[in-house]
Amino acid sequence: LMAEYYVSADGDDSNNGSIDHPWKTITRVNLAFNGKENLRHHNRVRFRRGDTFYGCLRLPQLDASVAGWLRIGAYGNASERPVLCGYKHLNIPSGWMQHDANTWKINYSAAMSGITYTGYDSAQDTGDVGLLKIDGKIWGNNKYTLAELASQWDFYSDGTTLYVRSMARPTDLAAEI
Repeated sequence: LMAEYYVSADGDDSNNGSIDHPWKTITRVNLAFNGKENLRHHNRVRFRRGDTFYGCLRLPQLDASVAGWLRIGAYGNASERPVLCGYKHLNIPSGWMQHDANTWKINYSAAMSGITYTGYDSAQDTGDVGLLKIDGKIWGNNKYTLAELASQWDFYSDGTTLYVRSMARPTDLAAEI
């Protein structure tokens, strides 16, 4: 039997995934691959056109001896395709703490109060940071150790805490990080 599940930026992850009650996040879809829905062969997951979804879609291992496909697609009337974006999109109103003279840190784990985000989180694996987008510009100065931070916007992540080299509090220098 084929089942279809829907994902919308206006959805809710406590919904059942129907077109009238869609899920909201890629994290919820990933949980469905191994959860009670057991999304596998003959199932479809559809993301609403025009919406952006943050995170990393982690497809399940499919049994090659079983006929059929797991299909990922789109639905809705918007002309734009849905965007599946690997960014962790943070909403950090404040919370940067000084680590040393020119290094700032922020704990971005889901448990931190006052910090909300959509995207890649511990339910999907570790929360490593691969790049920063600062006021629309991409910074890929990801370092392997905290000791390597030397230039403005160099960064290091240990999976729950982001460390950024900056001469001042990052939110004092950039409107959006």
